[in-house]
Amino acid sequence: MPSSEPSAQWLAASLEEYKSLRIEIVDAIQAQRQIMQLGITGLSVLVGLGLQRINPLLAVLLLMALVPMLAIFITAGALGEFFRAARASSFLTYREKVTNRYILGPTPGSVPAQEWEQWLRRNPEHVVRDWAQFLAAFSITTGSLALGFYTIFTSNLHIDQPAPLVFTLGVVAAILWAINPILFVYLLRRARWQFQNVPA
Repeated sequence: MPSSEPSAQWLAASLEEYKSLRIEIVDAIQAQRQIMQLGITGLSVLVGLGLQRINPLLAVLLLMALVPMLAIFITAGALGEFFRAARASSFLTYREKVTNRYILGPTPGSVPAQEWEQWLRRNPEHVVRDWAQFLAAFSITTGSLALGFYTIFTSNLHIDQPAPLVFTLGVVAAILWAINPILFVYLLRRARWQFQNVPA
């Protein structure tokens, strides 16, 4: 192992960077879970408000517009944190290889000093996937949309309000509902790509 002072300083700085990025990964995962938990709670509250004895148009707006929009923001925020964790993890895998080469030198068959991120990539089944929480949010959104359509036709809203308004509201609600799973799959693929592709 090299023993010059600049190399020792490099190793110390590299280990500090490694530790700070590990903390960033943990923070990102915790933030992701908090966003999903608070988001699901918020969705449930909005659906509950929409079911109260309020103006039918306001109830429909809550159930068919506000709930799907909030679900989109939840998905984007949660997977944004997941992407942040995957990006840091990808860099740490690269850094582990560099640090191991520095510490071990040309010695063949030595046990690596740092190996966690590389081990994760050899065992991808251990990567946590938050499908359950997303499905919970998506189920609430789907139920909210169904309740919104039910409210339209049971409160005579489709008679009291202009037909183009009701039709437009239904189309917009359906589009917002469809955006959420599409966005989820797209962002999840980006995060997984970031996790799997390590800098050379």
